[in-house]
Amino acid sequence: MKNTFDFVMDDLIEKYSIEDLEETFTKLNIKNIYVFREISKKEDLEKDFILPKSKILKLKKAYLLKEPSLAHFYKKKELFLVTSQSLKNNTVISTSKNIPFLYNPLSDKLIFDEQNARSCFQHKVKVIFNYNLLRDKPLQNKYLKQNLFIVNLLKIHLVDFTFASFAKTKEDLVSRDILFSLLKNFDLEESFILKILSKGMVDNKW
Repeated sequence: MKNTFDFVMDDLIEKYSIEDLEETFTKLNIKNIYVFREISKKEDLEKDFILPKSKILKLKKAYLLKEPSLAHFYKKKELFLVTSQSLKNNTVISTSKNIPFLYNPLSDKLIFDEQNARSCFQHKVKVIFNYNLLRDKPLQNKYLKQNLFIVNLLKIHLVDFTFASFAKTKEDLVSRDILFSLLKNFDLEESFILKILSKGMVDNKW
C-alpha cells in the first residue's frame, strides 16, 4: 500500500527515540506521520512544539483542538482537527467554513446525525476516526455499532472520512494491512478502503 500515513499524538514522539520510531514505522510501511498536540486552551499554544528530524520519515506538526472556539487561532496552512464531544459541537464543526476535520464522533450516546452528515458534505468537512477504539474489545462492543451507523451516513452523503491510530505508544500502532482487514468489517469495497487510507485524503484539504 503506497503513500501511507498515520496520525499520532506527541506522547509517542516524547517516549521513544527517533531511531526507534524510524525502525517501527518502516516495518509498518508508514512514512508520512502527522504528530498531534492536544490544545485545550489558548495558553497551550505557548508551549514549545518541536519535532525530531528524520531522513526516513516525513513528520509534520498538527493540532487536536478540544473546542471549536479554538479554531480561529490557526492559519489555513496548519493541519488541525476539532474534537467531537457533543451533538452541539458537531453542529458547529460540520457547518463551519474554517474547520477542515471533525475528530471521532463517537460517544456513550449517538451525537452525530444525518443533518451533521449533510452539513459535512456541504462544507467539505472530513471525519477522522480513531481505530484503536475498535481494537480494544470492551470499546469495540461499545462503539462498533455506532461507528457502522455513522460510516453508512457518511457514505450515503458522500462525506470524506478516514481512520488513524492517534497512537501514544508503539502498541497502539498497526500495519496498513491489519487496518485494511479491520475496515472490511464496515462493508467497504477494497478500492474505497485504499482511497480512505491514502495520504491524499488529508493533503487535498491542507
